[in-house]
Amino acid sequence: MNARMNIVGSVLKQLEMAILATLLFGTVLVVAYGVLTRYVLVDVDAIGWPEAAVRLCLVWICFWGSAVVLREKRHFVVDILIARFGRKTQISFKIVQYIIMLVFCITLLTDAIPLTRDQMAFFFGAMDWPLGIQPLSLVVGGILMAIYLVIGLITSMQELLKHDGQ
Repeated sequence: MNARMNIVGSVLKQLEMAILATLLFGTVLVVAYGVLTRYVLVDVDAIGWPEAAVRLCLVWICFWGSAVVLREKRHFVVDILIARFGRKTQISFKIVQYIIMLVFCITLLTDAIPLTRDQMAFFFGAMDWPLGIQPLSLVVGGILMAIYLVIGLITSMQELLKHDGQ
């Protein structure tokens, strides 16, 4: 069962990274197209949509990337004080940290879900896409972060219990 979970986790990780890479590559292409049409071809009609598309891509990269950073445990941490404590205390601090971040994610989701729903009725001026696509990145990123936080919380609690048993 654990081997299957590792395989599923690996596939999901690769899928996640492929989506982020596609968004980043799309951003580069749309920016290049926008520069070409605006300054080389001087096409006034094509000026609006590249800016909106790039903004969408960057917002999605930001919030989805935040979840990836959280999953990889590569978020910025200042541990000058915590590093001076014993292992059990460090794990306890990590658990508190996960709980605080989980409360933040839940708060984020309780505001982002209604905002996304409300924004779906409106459209970008330059594109025929609903405005709700932008705050949807908050929902997707928030859900992914919450999942990774729960996994980290469970892992840390198991580690604390294992440390207590020794």
